Order: sequence, then structure tokens, then C-alpha cells
Amino acid sequence: MDRRLRKPHPRRKARERVRAFRAAGRRALAVPKGPEDGVQVTLRVFGADLDPDEVTRLLGAAPTEAARTGTVLTGPDGQSRTVRKGYWRLDAAPGPGTVEDQVEALLEALTPDPAAWKELASRCESDLLCGLFLEGFNQVCSLPSDLVRALADRDLAIRFDIYAL
Repeated sequence: MDRRLRKPHPRRKARERVRAFRAAGRRALAVPKGPEDGVQVTLRVFGADLDPDEVTRLLGAAPTEAARTGTVLTGPDGQSRTVRKGYWRLDAAPGPGTVEDQVEALLEALTPDPAAWKELASRCESDLLCGLFLEGFNQVCSLPSDLVRALADRDLAIRFDIYAL
């Protein structure tokens, strides 16, 4: 396989992202308010037959980015790739706060209708991806039980991607 066509290793992408933040004079994605130094929470929806317009209608919010399976995308470097699995992604607005703050903000921006979430779960995979950019080790991140219940009611898994800067 041609090395130029391989996807970069996730750790390499993370290191490049951290370098870009530092080069821009920022230490992290969000100004610390709690134990996390930087936070970025994203709702992700995936499916081979995913229709981004239908997901937008069901959830009541426009995505940050979306594409159907088979769409050809061109990156900032000019490289093209074909989307293998359709996706719909909504990023929480970066800014001061914790994982809890950003998860709550995302849920408030989306429909609370259980039927819409049930329909979505029956047709697609979905989760919340929480990127934590930590300046030190052994920091604590927690979610209150009512927020965990709200995620479970929407059939959302929660994943943590943690980087120690």
C-alpha cells in the first residue's frame, strides 16, 4: 500500500492538533473552569444509509459537518477521500467549561423527544465523543447521574479521548 494513501495514526493526528493549538498561542480548546484543562464534546451519528437531512430533521439542529456514504471529500491538503460510512457530527461550541457543561449545552440544543432519539437509534450508531486535553496527570472528570440518565434515555454511548499535553 502506498504510504501516502494510509490514514495517519490517531496519536499522530492528536500530536499535530496539539502542535496547531500551541502554534496559535492556545494551550487547549477551552479555558479551564473545572478539573479539565481543555474540552471538546461532539455528538457523532454514523450509518451506511445515513441521510444527513433526516438526522437534522429528527434532532432539530444543523450539523457542524455531515456527509453521505460514497461522498468524495477533499481535505485542506488537497487529498481526496471517499466517505465509507455516512456521518453527521455536531460539535459543542468551544469555550470555558467542563465536559458536563458542554454535554448539557449539546443536549439543550437538540430535541428532547424520546421518539426521535429512538428512531435515530434504530437506524444509526451514535455517541458523544469527549476530547479532554489535560495539562497534567491524575485529573478527575465526572458526570452527574441525571446527565448520565439523559444520555441513556437517548441511547447515547459516551467515549473519552484523553490527551496529556
